[in-house]
Amino acid sequence: MGYLFTVTWITAFVMVIVHDRVPDMKKYPPLPDIFLDNVPYIPWAFHMCELTGTVLCFVWLAVLVFHKHRFILLRRFFALSGTVFLLRCITMIITSLSVPGTHLECTPRKKPAYLDDGNFLGEMVYKMQQAYVIWRGAGMSIQGVRTCGDYMFSGHTVALTMLNFFITEYTPRDIYL
Repeated sequence: MGYLFTVTWITAFVMVIVHDRVPDMKKYPPLPDIFLDNVPYIPWAFHMCELTGTVLCFVWLAVLVFHKHRFILLRRFFALSGTVFLLRCITMIITSLSVPGTHLECTPRKKPAYLDDGNFLGEMVYKMQQAYVIWRGAGMSIQGVRTCGDYMFSGHTVALTMLNFFITEYTPRDIYL
């Protein structure tokens, strides 16, 4: 559990760094996408993704409550999820993609006036505060978190995939069609 806790904190901090490195939307327009270019924008789809993740989380908790080896499952979940999120940090740091759509407003955060003089310690404290906001809200927009720059390897995709994997792996096979 400590491993996943530490990795989620590192991920939140990396998201702060990556958000400030987002390329200018005017200079770097969204990359062409055959599917997204031909499907209309659905404003509620992202919130539905987060609600689906929340439901999967509750299902996973129910599986843990009733499973005989719940602590082994928890250790596996924490180890695998932590490792995947750590790999996500690496991809976010090394890859800066353009903003995927014109419906998103992604600009670097405005720094407080006291950071104008190049105060390294103050800047680190400011970034830690921003990371705490992301960490506390689990990176979800329904919690008020707004980030940009983590498109190559989405945290939502990681969470949904891991939860779906563990639910299907550790529930009886006969409950599926």
